[in-house]
Amino acid sequence: MKHRHKPSFKREEITDASGLLSALRQIFSDTSGFPAADLIDEIAAGDANHHTILGAFRSAFPEEQASTEQIETLAKLIELSLGEPDELENAWMTCFFERRQRSGPLWSRLSPAAKRYVKAH
Repeated sequence: MKHRHKPSFKREEITDASGLLSALRQIFSDTSGFPAADLIDEIAAGDANHHTILGAFRSAFPEEQASTEQIETLAKLIELSLGEPDELENAWMTCFFERRQRSGPLWSRLSPAAKRYVKAH
């Protein structure tokens, strides 16, 4: 049986918009429609930020079709992103978690600390 390497990230790798996009593309390389060509152009021009990326990702996020590995890796990326009050944390909270149902595969893979953080903010 062939095992794929799970990507792992450091927070400093995702503190700029292009780093976050790169991480999401590594996790969801097979997701059609993400990122759209205009988002790639915005990143290249320096016009996109974490909020832009996570707004687009939320719309394209294939939660029900994602593999367990993808969900687990995304949960770790989110946990890495939370906890420091900065643009990255704010983007996850406002563009991804706001008005998002707190159930499903991703929610079940988040750590208890991450769930408490999301609920409190």
